[in-house]
Amino acid sequence: MSKTVFLNFKPLPFYKRHGFLFSFMLCLIPAVLSAVIFMLLRFSSAQTVEKVYSEGVYNGISSFLGSFAKITNRSIASIIWVVLVLSAIALIGSFIFFMIKSQNRLYIAGIYFNIIVFIVSLIMLLFSVLCMPNYYRLTFAEKAEITLSDYTVSDLEDMCRYLIEEANKQREKLDTTAVLEYKTLAENTKNSFNLLNEDYPFLGEVKANPKPFVFSEIMSVLNLTGFFFPYTGEANVNVHMPPTELPFTMCHELAHTRGFMRENEANFIGFLACMKSNDDFVRYSGIYTALSHSMNTLYSEDSESYFELRKTYSDKLSNDAATLSFYWQKYFDTPAADFSNAVNDAYLKANDLSDGIKSYGRMVDLLMANYLSEGSLF
Repeated sequence: MSKTVFLNFKPLPFYKRHGFLFSFMLCLIPAVLSAVIFMLLRFSSAQTVEKVYSEGVYNGISSFLGSFAKITNRSIASIIWVVLVLSAIALIGSFIFFMIKSQNRLYIAGIYFNIIVFIVSLIMLLFSVLCMPNYYRLTFAEKAEITLSDYTVSDLEDMCRYLIEEANKQREKLDTTAVLEYKTLAENTKNSFNLLNEDYPFLGEVKANPKPFVFSEIMSVLNLTGFFFPYTGEANVNVHMPPTELPFTMCHELAHTRGFMRENEANFIGFLACMKSNDDFVRYSGIYTALSHSMNTLYSEDSESYFELRKTYSDKLSNDAATLSFYWQKYFDTPAADFSNAVNDAYLKANDLSDGIKSYGRMVDLLMANYLSEGSLF
């Protein structure tokens, strides 16, 4: 007579039976949290985001990161980019090595896939915490009580004429024999930016100077004059380009460190900060950039008026414009520039800026609002 034997069978835990799926789900947790934050922002009012995040959470974050960034005058972002590139090379190299040596290539591919998913998810989550909500805050115009209104081509032409006169006068003040020291210029722009608190107390103060990016020529190749690195709270600038727009770029990126992420607003705040400076070169940089954006807008509306006004540039102002044009010309219409512009455009649109890279030029709307209400810009 046979005897039935019952085995004490215990099913394997889920994470052992479905190891890859389980680890993949864990790696996606930061991305899921990022998506939750994004959805909360979509359904929150700008006033709520302003009160809870921009005036609360972000002030604490920017204060901490600003103190951290102040430790060194070198760009920490530059170091991080080097580490990321070297890590990517090491990751690709080790992946190829193990794929050749290992008998279980599918298992190796799964591990590396999960590593990449986790890294990307973590970067997304950190961005969602350190920066993204500021795209959904109240606009600078709303906080500063600036009323935007329609304006005519004639109004724009008047403002361009006004800016040309100011740029010509400011350019004459510059000492072309003076040596441009980055450290002094960075300190001047930071101080002039902080003076804006007299007029706009909600801006707050920046602690760290804008920093020169080590690989600035690569930024030129990508058509970038500067960038804000939210993971370290640093304003990084391209020091390879001609210096005319450098002080303005510094102030623009400092505006981002204070939580004003929209490009038109950062441009306008950067202009206002330049105008607060006692440094003639910083002021000239602000006027020149405002003029450049305004003239570009005029060209798109009335090219004939543009060319007529262009004749009123002084020789020195024309030379500065020609120098910048000559410098950037070799970096335009390249695959790298097209790729960079496409990525930047997609990034801005993903963060609720429907104009994409065109939003930089919307600075003119804010300039016009001030010009029409005050009769001047300074």
